[in-house]
Amino acid sequence: MGIKGIIELLEEEIEELDAVMTAGAELQFEPTAGDLKQVEDFCSERGGMKKEIDSFRGIRFFAIPVFEGGTMEQIDHLGFVCVLINITKGKGFLWLAKLRSDRSALQEATFLLSKVM
Repeated sequence: MGIKGIIELLEEEIEELDAVMTAGAELQFEPTAGDLKQVEDFCSERGGMKKEIDSFRGIRFFAIPVFEGGTMEQIDHLGFVCVLINITKGKGFLWLAKLRSDRSALQEATFLLSKVM
């Protein structure tokens, strides 16, 4: 299914999406080259934010906007799917954040940095 499929599925199930965002749970995964490419493409397609946190260690952060029902209208923007990937260690984290700004999502990601470094 991949990360793109997970996001699209959640957008269709708005009540479940809200519950997951409110809970603030994170999902740890082992990223593949395909996951990284998919996240980069989806982030670009959705107008999300991509940030190289540590190029030496291969740590990248993505904040991908989530829209109600997949409408991609800014008025329906619910928050972000945040993805933090450490390429060299093969660790990744995905979580949903009820935030209105990708900068806020980046600040939230700093709390997870110790887990991926």
